[in-house]
Amino acid sequence: MSNQIWVSAETQFYRKIEAQLDGLKDYIYTDHKNYTVENDWGLFEWMNTDRYFAESDGKRYRANSKETVTHNPWNKVEDNGWFDDSLAKGLKNVSRNPMWILNESQNKEQLDQKRHLEKTTLYLQDGIAYNWREAGNYVWGAAMARLGYSDQFQYLGAQLYALTANRRFDETWEIKAFQHGSRYMQENINNYHLNGRRK
Repeated sequence: MSNQIWVSAETQFYRKIEAQLDGLKDYIYTDHKNYTVENDWGLFEWMNTDRYFAESDGKRYRANSKETVTHNPWNKVEDNGWFDDSLAKGLKNVSRNPMWILNESQNKEQLDQKRHLEKTTLYLQDGIAYNWREAGNYVWGAAMARLGYSDQFQYLGAQLYALTANRRFDETWEIKAFQHGSRYMQENINNYHLNGRRK
């Protein structure tokens, strides 16, 4: 228990520092190539505290990463129920068997929801925009948490899959997305049935 309190205090400490330093340079993207810069403090660029935003239809959304807004062409931000629909599809007829999860997490199978998302859309969840790959990872992390798998299991499974399928580890933005999904589900697990449908 004391370890959880320590992690919580550490997290709060880093959030306070981020709040003070974050936004030294804000990049506002209107598509994957065009952007403006706000709050340019130049001097502190080495601290890697820049933020990235997607702007669509006059609204601005915080991006999960630089890759969210630059990796693929995009033309809209979707926030109308995509997550609940994707989660329910991913957890339909679910099994907790690790081999089932491995198979269904790849090759356009049930837990590989990114393959069913539009590549030209950014997906909004909890105030953060994700590109189609990141959004799929977000759903995967949420599904794994709903099935009761720990963050450590998810991380290990994702890295093992990335090594075998891509011969590389997952990128930091991919990891960040499935960790956000897992955290969301851990905080909201009582709102979802095991099959991914909202209660």
